[in-house]
Amino acid sequence: MLFYTPKLHIGTVRYAEEMDIQRVRVLILVAPKNTEKMLCKVDEWLSADNHCTPPQGVVMATLKNCFRHVGLSTGSVAFEEEDEVAIKELPQLFLNDIMAPVVFEPIGPQTLLGEAPHWDHKAQLLYYVDILKSTVFRFNPKNKELTSVKIDGGIVSLVIPIEDKKDQFIITVGRNLSILTWDGKSDTPTKVEHLNTVDSEEEKADFSVFNDGKVDPTGRLWAGTRTTLGDDFVRDKPGVGSLYSFTKGQLPIKHLTGLNISNGLAWSKDLKTMYYIDTDDNKVYAFDFDPVKGQIANQRTAFDFAENKIKGFPDGMTIDTEDKLWVACFGGGQVIRVDPTSGKLLSSLAIPANNVTSATFGGPHLDELYVTTATAYVKASDEDLKNKPDLGKTFRVTGVGAKGFQNHYAKF
Repeated sequence: MLFYTPKLHIGTVRYAEEMDIQRVRVLILVAPKNTEKMLCKVDEWLSADNHCTPPQGVVMATLKNCFRHVGLSTGSVAFEEEDEVAIKELPQLFLNDIMAPVVFEPIGPQTLLGEAPHWDHKAQLLYYVDILKSTVFRFNPKNKELTSVKIDGGIVSLVIPIEDKKDQFIITVGRNLSILTWDGKSDTPTKVEHLNTVDSEEEKADFSVFNDGKVDPTGRLWAGTRTTLGDDFVRDKPGVGSLYSFTKGQLPIKHLTGLNISNGLAWSKDLKTMYYIDTDDNKVYAFDFDPVKGQIANQRTAFDFAENKIKGFPDGMTIDTEDKLWVACFGGGQVIRVDPTSGKLLSSLAIPANNVTSATFGGPHLDELYVTTATAYVKASDEDLKNKPDLGKTFRVTGVGAKGFQNHYAKF
């Protein structure tokens, strides 16, 4: 139960970050437990005529969640004159989740290149891949069971359950779009059937592989290719990648060419906009989206990593119910929440691994964030990896204060 009391003044928070002074309104809430003690602490803090760090405990957690929702990180703050704010002005998610601490639960083994997390909301299971080990994983959060299957024939960059077809999944194998039949428990697949092969041109075939992909709300698959990568993340042949869409019974449609590392995809709530990442451009793009025809147009920049001084490069992404994007930062150790309409950074969630590759919402209420990471392209010895066991893990993150949409099943 949450409540507020006039003793905990509502005020204006002044916060300075990189020379940008922002003013936001917040409401401080505390849980009933240890209320009297916390009131005393907060009164002491509010009466202090200086900038200070919020007291530890409930109030710190409260402020972190509050700042996340208004688009700031926690830092030095000062309360000014009293100014009452109605509870209804705060997002409902804030009221629901403000007291939940952010908790990281590592899942599975260290991966070389963990990617493509997909939450199966009907089965309440998480699927993801280790691209470079050509392995598909399945995680059951209820009993913590983790199973995996190794695929022969090339790297595997995505896994998506097929609608109404038990034990069947769309996967990629090298440059092939394929159907995997797997019972979810055996360490070998029942069957792998190739449907389409892309980038077959002579100048591309040896340097192109599938990368990230996602199903749009109509059941159509969008997946892109990238150049193969050498040591130290060097591009073997820049510009050979393309973005395709796939519909059952039809030939692939090529939408974009000249890409380096085709990556994250997401769609707005009203289905009028598709968001897309080519990692090397260091931007998140927006396109007008026609869900009926499966067409995109009017490319523009939704968020610029360089302009916002973001550490790392854009990789995979997801979208929450407020139409805000959560973008994994490869080499940045974080997932950032951005407003694709204003192009502004809203908040950052630090991840205990440097190479963050993708994220998706899951859990019974779609309020948990599953985040994949990688050890590949990290200059670390075997001993370093042993000393940092969370590198390359997949994380179940709770208390993020946001909810997402259901991942869609492929209609094949």
